[in-house]
Amino acid sequence: MDVNVGVIDRVVRFLLGVFLLAAPFVFAAPFWSTTVVMFGSVLIGAILLTTGVVGICPLYSLLGKSTRRLT
Repeated sequence: MDVNVGVIDRVVRFLLGVFLLAAPFVFAAPFWSTTVVMFGSVLIGAILLTTGVVGICPLYSLLGKSTRRLT
């Protein structure tokens, strides 16, 4: 698989992934305490963090999209 995630997209994914991974553990609000919200937040955060670090988005590959500038 080729890298299909651009630099800005990777940074946004990384930061959002870190936030979603940490949110259930940092914020003590009742909203974050439900199991479904915690699990969903951690799962989506892990996916975003992984695609941000690796630079490959399987969904982009399926759709034939890319945010990477080809120079």
